[in-house]
Amino acid sequence: MSYKKEFTQEELDFIGSLPNSWMDRGRKEGYRKAQINIATKMLDVGLPNDIIARLSELDISVVKEISKGFQQGLQEGRQKATVNFALKLLKEGFPLEKIARITALDLSKIEELSKRQ
Repeated sequence: MSYKKEFTQEELDFIGSLPNSWMDRGRKEGYRKAQINIATKMLDVGLPNDIIARLSELDISVVKEISKGFQQGLQEGRQKATVNFALKLLKEGFPLEKIARITALDLSKIEELSKRQ
């Protein structure tokens, strides 16, 4: 038993004119991700939020949220790098006070790190 139906040319034209919702959805999502990626790269080179919003076609509130997350990520990355550097200095036997001065970490943080080793 076959359920195949023969379509008229008019029906085929109508079906062909319908948007492919999954394809359209994918295009929109891909475009959105590209906008965010571009905005992030512009933040990385130091462009102001208003210019990024205009160039990326993103709403200024979205750009501000991306900027906030970007800055937070940078800060966390710097903090992690500083702690890793302090750990390397500890392994090399540098005095705790000197490590605190070099890294600008609190002495209590350096002491905590030294206990973990």
